[in-house]
Amino acid sequence: MPPLPPPPPPTTTATKRGLLSCLQTPSVWTLAIPARAPLTLVRHFANPSQVITGFGRLGKPFGTDFFGVTPDIITVAKGLTGAVVPAGAVIAKTAIYDAIAEGAPAGSIEFMHGYTYSAHPLACAAGIAMLTHLTKGGLYERCVSLVPHFEDGLHSTFSGDPYVADVRNAGLMGAIQLKTPPGMGVGAFTMAVLDECWQVEGVYVRVSGESIAFSPAFVASPDEVSAMFEKVKRAIHAVAKKLGV
Repeated sequence: MPPLPPPPPPTTTATKRGLLSCLQTPSVWTLAIPARAPLTLVRHFANPSQVITGFGRLGKPFGTDFFGVTPDIITVAKGLTGAVVPAGAVIAKTAIYDAIAEGAPAGSIEFMHGYTYSAHPLACAAGIAMLTHLTKGGLYERCVSLVPHFEDGLHSTFSGDPYVADVRNAGLMGAIQLKTPPGMGVGAFTMAVLDECWQVEGVYVRVSGESIAFSPAFVASPDEVSAMFEKVKRAIHAVAKKLGV
């Protein structure tokens, strides 16, 4: 299979509804928007990770549902327990499991996956509780209801900002990409904004390169989401003023 082409470069106009990579690659951390073609190739990958895009983040149970992709194997973590207890899991089609189990040598363990911390009672209890909140407590629906406000707020706040090169989102995940000021290394401006957000605005953001990612809690209120965007915008402009850019 030929290598996947790189995502397109950022544009100065906001991408209203960008496509988010389903694969656990650096592009997920920055919410880079890949071309449409590579997404169809995800069907040929055995293991698209849903560590970040699983359990409702995109308004669907999994990112593969959001993009209409049906993989053979999915790896999950984080949202499985609400990230309160470390846990990860592998979800596979029955045919995949059967091929492994039935192909094992006679007298051996058919599917060796038992390790010291496997099926830890605390992690399993947290997972069951989280899945209950998602499916019976209305968290999936709450995420879906928050997406329009999140999307509109993200694009209306940052589109056209002189320091922002690109704005993108998929479901309740979004990112802005800052312009690299002349004479500064990639990421230096963004790290200064991160520090300003934390020290002055009282909000913690995740950055990678020139990108600032947003992924609020499903229980966040619309007002809290709006406040998050406004604080980050103030921080960007405050840092730009301090640096004289």
